[in-house]
Amino acid sequence: MSITYLPEQSLTIGDRTVGVGHPPLLIAEIGINHNGEIERAKTLIRAAKKCGAHAVKFQKRNLEEIYTRDILEHLESYEQGFQYLIPILRRFELSNFEMRELKVFAESLGLLFLCTAFDETSAQFLHEIDLQAFKVSSA
Repeated sequence: MSITYLPEQSLTIGDRTVGVGHPPLLIAEIGINHNGEIERAKTLIRAAKKCGAHAVKFQKRNLEEIYTRDILEHLESYEQGFQYLIPILRRFELSNFEMRELKVFAESLGLLFLCTAFDETSAQFLHEIDLQAFKVSSA
C-alpha cells in the first residue's frame, strides 16, 4: 500500500481547518492518563487549555469486543503483556456517562473533545454523542 500526499487537501474538525496553509491543531493526548478518575480527567483538560491546546483526546474501548472471553477470564494463561495491560484497562475505562460529562466540560472551555475508538461499539457511542471527529485505533 502506498500513501500519496496531496498538499491541496484539507479537512475540517469543528470550526478548524487542518492542512497545508492552516495553523496547526494542537491536540493534548490524555488517553487513559486520568487513571479512571473523572476529576483527574478534568484537571488534565484544564491543563491542556492552559498550555494552549485546541483539543483533548481520550480513548474508549469495550474489552469484551476486543478480546476473547477466554483471554478476559483466564489472563494467567496468556502472555505477560495481557496480564499487565487488561487489568489496567478495566480499572481506567471511563463510563459512557463520564465520557459525555467530559465532552461537555471540554467544550465549555472552548476545546474540541476527540477520542480514539478501539472497537465498533465504542465508535458507535462516539458517533451518538456527536463528536466533531474521532480517531480509529491503530491497533
